[in-house]
Amino acid sequence: MGQTVLTNFVVYIIDPATLLIFSLGFLVFIWGLVEFVRDPANQGTREKGKQHMIWGIVGMFIMISAASIINIIDDTFDLNIRGTATPSVQGRSGTGSNPGFDSIFR
Repeated sequence: MGQTVLTNFVVYIIDPATLLIFSLGFLVFIWGLVEFVRDPANQGTREKGKQHMIWGIVGMFIMISAASIINIIDDTFDLNIRGTATPSVQGRSGTGSNPGFDSIFR
């Protein structure tokens, strides 16, 4: 029960929120880049653009760090929040259930 609640919380709340905030940081960075390049003669606009780029990078870094911390906690305590999406070793011998994976290694 607790495992399912934790998995659902991460998959349906944390992951989309992380993606949304990362995307917003990327958009802020791109907007800062546009501001920086659009009017090279205006120092005020260039400074504003620099600040937007810096804060966009900071936001993306924080979101990557948060996702990494969740993955480290997941791996450390074997919570298996993300599930197992890795192909099995049996797939390499041609007896596995994944024909696409099997055909790559034949």
